[in-house]
Amino acid sequence: MTRTTAPWSRASCLALAAVLSVTVFVGLGSPCLSQEDPATPGEEEMEVSFPIPQPPLDPPDQEEEPTQVQALTDSHRFSPPNESKDPFKPLVKRPEQKKEERTNRVDPPLPPPEPKPIPPLVMSVSGICGNESERLAMIIFENKPYVVHKEMNVDGKFKVVDVLADRLVVFSFREQMRRTFPIGGGKE
Repeated sequence: MTRTTAPWSRASCLALAAVLSVTVFVGLGSPCLSQEDPATPGEEEMEVSFPIPQPPLDPPDQEEEPTQVQALTDSHRFSPPNESKDPFKPLVKRPEQKKEERTNRVDPPLPPPEPKPIPPLVMSVSGICGNESERLAMIIFENKPYVVHKEMNVDGKFKVVDVLADRLVVFSFREQMRRTFPIGGGKE
């Protein structure tokens, strides 16, 4: 099955239609193509005359214009078909939030309770033995005897910082402070 193509393309048809419409438009208004007047002037004598708008000779008075505007507004009032409807009123309204008066008083927050004081580290040093290079200390902590040396952690509660000839220096993890205990079980 063969398809035949049209001898004229769409663009050609549109161009031909444009030329014909211009020819018809010019032909109707042209005196040389009209059949009513057999005597047609030559091309040199033919002049085309179009009306040219001329500005008014007298400018309008400035006092006259407001009067004219007022007269026009009085004579042409806007009256909508339904007087009860306002054309400038929004069609959709945002719902109003209800304000509830609360009678409950909000008390200021209570200050946090003061932490319980951390009890001090209680320990007694029974004796110290050794020389300058290495010393050991015998202590009683929580009713248990221990033999400690420098840099030793005891039950995760304190660390031995130094063992001196007459005292023991420890760092308490609970109190976060360094404490010193003399030989003989006395307090700091």
